[in-house]
Amino acid sequence: MKRFIFAVLIVCICLSLSGCSHEHTFDTWSASPEKHWHVCTECGEKSDEGKHSTNEENMCTECGAGVYLNDDGSASIYTYDEQGSMLEQTEYGADGEMYYRRRFVNEYYEDGNPKSVTEYEYDILNESDDDILVGETKFLPCENPENGEVYMSESTTYDEDGSKVCMTYDEQFNVLSVMNYDAEGNVVLSERYEYEYDAEGNYTKETIYKNDVISGEVIYSRDEDGTVYESAHIYYDENGEVEKEIHYDTFGNEIA
Repeated sequence: MKRFIFAVLIVCICLSLSGCSHEHTFDTWSASPEKHWHVCTECGEKSDEGKHSTNEENMCTECGAGVYLNDDGSASIYTYDEQGSMLEQTEYGADGEMYYRRRFVNEYYEDGNPKSVTEYEYDILNESDDDILVGETKFLPCENPENGEVYMSESTTYDEDGSKVCMTYDEQFNVLSVMNYDAEGNVVLSERYEYEYDAEGNYTKETIYKNDVISGEVIYSRDEDGTVYESAHIYYDENGEVEKEIHYDTFGNEIA
């Protein structure tokens, strides 16, 4: 009998020693409607599991997740990184089962400004059980930004059929270009935007090109305070010839 007990003790000790012995490391919290936990980035083991304790703004005071519980049992959970950018949005049905998830991978420059955001999506209605890449945004440092927190950016959104739309923006987040590609990577439509400003930095003119042919212009007239009192919208046909011109007042009413 003593030998049996001793053998059992040896087995238990061996099992405990064979477990994860390294110091767990983790980046952020994971969360469900009821609780939160850490997942070790090296071994995948769960730790620090606990129940949510939310404040008046539905934010968990320990893990920082947004926890929104509905009367019918459904729930929405939002998790964030240390910079406050969203990491994951998860939707649960009244049965407690997850049916939708958006996941974000955020990268930052050394100064803390965002460098890129990659977005993945899972929907129970999709045929795939994996997260699908749906969008990417890159923030590119400007040579002469107005302040250190402003970057030019480019974004790409992906469709289920393999087509995609790529957009670029200036440091003021005005659209510079829009490129539409089919599933084979061929350009279906290209749009280009040009802007002109006055000495105070206000718009004076916006020009749009489609497939390198002018398609529209907006000319702004401003008073001494910089307020737009009239804007002229000029439309061009596919040959670059003026098709029509419409003028609007400050409130968007058409001027005869």
